[in-house]
Amino acid sequence: MMRAACHLKLNLTPESAVHTLQASKMYLIEKLERYCADYLYGLKDCTQILQAMTAAAKSCFCFVQELHRHYWTNILLQSSKVLASPAFQVAHGLIIDQLIKLDEFDVNEDDLWSCLVAWSANAVRQPEILGPFANTTEEVVKRSKTEGQESGAHEVAQQTAILRLMSQHIRFGAMTKEKFFDQARVHLTHEQNYEVIEHFWLGRTPQRVRASKRAGLVSEPEPVTVRINTQPADIKSADALVCGLASCDGRWTPKTVNEALFVRMDHDICLHSLELIFAPEGEMWMCNLTKGGLYVRMNTNSTTIGRKVRIFPYPSNADVVDKCFRLVPVLPQEKKEVPEENTKPVTLIGVRVFGRKRRQAYANEVVEKLHALREGSDET
Repeated sequence: MMRAACHLKLNLTPESAVHTLQASKMYLIEKLERYCADYLYGLKDCTQILQAMTAAAKSCFCFVQELHRHYWTNILLQSSKVLASPAFQVAHGLIIDQLIKLDEFDVNEDDLWSCLVAWSANAVRQPEILGPFANTTEEVVKRSKTEGQESGAHEVAQQTAILRLMSQHIRFGAMTKEKFFDQARVHLTHEQNYEVIEHFWLGRTPQRVRASKRAGLVSEPEPVTVRINTQPADIKSADALVCGLASCDGRWTPKTVNEALFVRMDHDICLHSLELIFAPEGEMWMCNLTKGGLYVRMNTNSTTIGRKVRIFPYPSNADVVDKCFRLVPVLPQEKKEVPEENTKPVTLIGVRVFGRKRRQAYANEVVEKLHALREGSDET
C-alpha cells in the first residue's frame, strides 16, 4: 500500500495481492482494489493460483464468486500439474480437503498419496495450514502428552491421524500393490488394510475404503442430435435413420462403394461413439469412419451386440470436437473373388450418435455444483 501511495510499481505476488486486496477493501481504496483484483483474475498458472487461494484461506478472506469459479476451473483442468506443483505441499487444508473429495480430480492415486504424505508432514510443522484437519491433530497432541510421548513420536501420530481422516476419500483399490504395501498400509487401520488386501487378492469390493479409480474430467456419454445426408442424396430416408425407425423410408442399403452417409452434429461435441442398427436379414457389412485425417475401421474400434454395432473413434478421454464425419461402407462383395448370387448387404435401419461434454465445459459444470454446495454450507 505504501508503494501505491508513492506511485511506485507494486511488484505484486499472489500472496501480497490477496493481502493488499483485503486491505484496500477495508480502507475503501477502489483504484488499488481494482488493480489487485485484475492481477488475481489474470493468474492462470496452477502454482500461483494455489498460492493465492492459500493466502486467502489463511487470512479468512473470501474471493468473489467469479474469481472462485475461475480458480477451481483452472485447478481441475490442470490436475496433474497441481499435484506436481511445490505450492501443493504448503497449500491450505481447505483446498486439500476439497481436492481429495473430487472424483473429477484427474490424478494418479499413487502420486496423490505420496503428495498427501508430504503435505501432512508439512502441516504438522505448520499448523496454520491444517484447516479442517486441526481438530484431529489437537486430540493426538493431548493424548500424547498424557502418555508422555516424545515430540518426534507425537508428530508421526499427528501425521497418521491426518492421513486416516483423508483415507475415506482415497481410492486405495486404484493404487499399485507395491505402493499400498510400502507407503499406505502403515497409516491405515487394521480393518482398512484387511479390506484392501482382500480386494487385491480376492477381488472383493471393500466397504470401508474406496476401490474405484477417479473418473477425471470425462462426462457420461449422452445422445446427440444429428442430421444425416446420404450420397446419393435421399433426405427422407436419412431423416428416418436418425430416429431409428424401421419403416420403408428409414432403411438404407448401400449398393456400391461410392455410397456413403454424412453425419452432421448441431453442436460442438466430443464424439464418444456411433451406434449403427441393422435389419435382421442380410449379410453384415463393415464401414470406415473418415473425418479429415481420421480413419477408423469398424472391425477394430467397435463392439457388436446382435444387430447393433457401436463404433468408438477416439480414446475415452480425448477432447476432440467434431461437427461432421463420413461413413463409407465396405460391402461383402468387395472381399470375395467370386460373389455369391444370394449375398445381399444388410439394411441399415437406425443411427444413434453419443457425445461427451468438452473438458472445459464439464469443469465449469463441476465448479458450479461446488459453488452451490459452498453456498448451502454457508447458509447452514
